[in-house]
Amino acid sequence: RLSGEFDYYDKLNTNAILPISLPDAFGASGITLTHAGKIRNRGLEFSLNWEDQVSEDFNYHIGGNITKNDNNLEEITNPFAFEQRGGSLGNGQVTKRLKEGQPLGSFYLLEVEGFDERGEFVYRDVNDDGAIDDSDRQFFGSIQPDLYFGINAGMDYKNWDFNVQGYGNSGSKVYNGKKAQRFTGENIEASVAQNTFNFDNGSNMNPAPYNEIPLSSTYFLESGDFFRINNITLGYTLPDVIPGVKKLRVYALAQNPLIFKKFTGFTPELPGDGNPLGDASGIELSAYPSVKSYLVGVNLNF
Repeated sequence: RLSGEFDYYDKLNTNAILPISLPDAFGASGITLTHAGKIRNRGLEFSLNWEDQVSEDFNYHIGGNITKNDNNLEEITNPFAFEQRGGSLGNGQVTKRLKEGQPLGSFYLLEVEGFDERGEFVYRDVNDDGAIDDSDRQFFGSIQPDLYFGINAGMDYKNWDFNVQGYGNSGSKVYNGKKAQRFTGENIEASVAQNTFNFDNGSNMNPAPYNEIPLSSTYFLESGDFFRINNITLGYTLPDVIPGVKKLRVYALAQNPLIFKKFTGFTPELPGDGNPLGDASGIELSAYPSVKSYLVGVNLNF
C-alpha cells in the first residue's frame, strides 16, 4: 500500500547554452544563444504514495512529491557572456544579469528603501557616492524556485470516481512590470491606482504618479510562491445502459479552478522561452492569466 522514492542528484552541464552579445565588428548585433558556460543543478527528490482497497466497493489513493533544487552558474566559458544583462522591460531598463556563483535568471536591481515627502522612490546608495546608478544594483533572488512540489489524490466508490491534482513551487521571484505607470492609455490594476501616494492621505504603498521611465528596482519584485489546484474530476459510470456499449461514463472536470499565491499580478508562472535572461522569463508585462475551464463530458467504451 505504501510506496516511495528518494533521489539525490548532482548534475553539471559543461556545455550550457547561454545568451551572449557579439561586438559590431563580428557583423552581428543583438543577443544570440551559444555554448557559453557550466551550470550545476544539485538537489533532492522525494515522493510518497499510499493506496488502499478498503472494500470491494471502495478504494482510494493519495500521494505527493517534493524536489529541492539548487541552481548555480559555475563558470562562464565564453568571454562575450560576461556581465551579460537581460530581462528587458521595453523601456531601456533591464532586470537580470549573468554572474558566476549566482542562479540563472538572477534579478539585478536597485533597492527601494521607501518614498520621500513627494512620494518618489528613495533608492539605496550602496557605495555612498551620492549618485544612484548601475554601481548600486545588487542581486535579489532568481526566477529559479528552491522547492517544487505536487499532490494527487483520488477515490472510487461503487460507480463513482473522484480525482484531484495540484502543484506549486517556493523560493522564486517574479518581476511585476505591470505595476509601473503607462504612457499609452493602458489600464493598471485598481490596487495600484487606488493606493498611490498623495498628500491628503499620506499613503506610501505606491509612489505618486510620475512621467519618468521607472528604474528597475525591488519595488516591482514579488514572491513567486504559489500552489495551484490544476485538475478536479468527478465521474459516474453507468454499465449496460446502451446496447453495444460496455461502459458509459459521464464526468465533470475543473481545470485550474484555484490558485493560492502572493504575487499581485495575474500569474507567477512565467517560464518564457527558456532563455534565463529573456524578456518573458519571470517578468509580467503583458501576460494573460491562466484560463479556468469547467467541462462536462461522456466516455463510451464499446
